[in-house]
Amino acid sequence: MIENIDVTGIVAILTVMAAGVIIAIVAIMTWYGNRKMEHQAKMKAIEKGASIPLSAEKIQTPYRTLKAALVWTAVGLGIYVSLVHYAEEPEAAFLGIIPFFVGIALFVSWLVEKRSVKEKEEQTSSA
Repeated sequence: MIENIDVTGIVAILTVMAAGVIIAIVAIMTWYGNRKMEHQAKMKAIEKGASIPLSAEKIQTPYRTLKAALVWTAVGLGIYVSLVHYAEEPEAAFLGIIPFFVGIALFVSWLVEKRSVKEKEEQTSSA
């Protein structure tokens, strides 16, 4: 029974999982470092007597959503195409549909955000 185990499949899965964990750890450390630097900058400004707005919101453009939409759509298509053409069981290709539709949903969200930003700009310019 043990001689029938496909070791390359197990190694591939473990490699992907390890890469995912490493990417998550690096992302969390980067986020924490940025937050720490922002906090230190605010503390220095307070020490110097400068006023700090309580809600310093970052301006977020809808293009960040567009980038995520393009990435998710490409990943979904890549999974679908690779499983259809190279897998022993092409029925598993439906797994690529999930990230593909996440990308489509993000694209629709980008369209809505873009329209909302445009309307806000028109309201502020007419007022």
